[in-house]
Amino acid sequence: MGFEAPRDAYAVAEAVSRCGDPGLVRQWALIGEAPDWTPEPVITWEKGSPIWGRWEKKRRLRIVGYHVFAHGDVPAIVDERRSVYRRWAIAVAKVHGMLAEPGVLHDHQLAGAPAPLTPWENSGPVMDR
Repeated sequence: MGFEAPRDAYAVAEAVSRCGDPGLVRQWALIGEAPDWTPEPVITWEKGSPIWGRWEKKRRLRIVGYHVFAHGDVPAIVDERRSVYRRWAIAVAKVHGMLAEPGVLHDHQLAGAPAPLTPWENSGPVMDR
């Protein structure tokens, strides 16, 4: 192609290719952020159609309940988001570890620590009714 990339770029490319999940690392690097792990899930409950029942004393129908639907960050969606985030964080930690070894980077240095594996440990669902 007529040019050569800086040698640290080759080191980063090599580390990403060996991290175990290079596609995921590249995907989120192109976006420029970490995957969404839903820090404070919110579940909203909505009453749907009524459930009719018979009230025997007066032989009338009456509403005995409602179908209830959950919207928002239902547990299955949150679990999937957090699974993707955790895979990404593990892969990025491997890249960080490879690049932190002496002599791998020549013109650059790493700043900061890798992303935490489970940042949601202290957060839980917020229930909204």
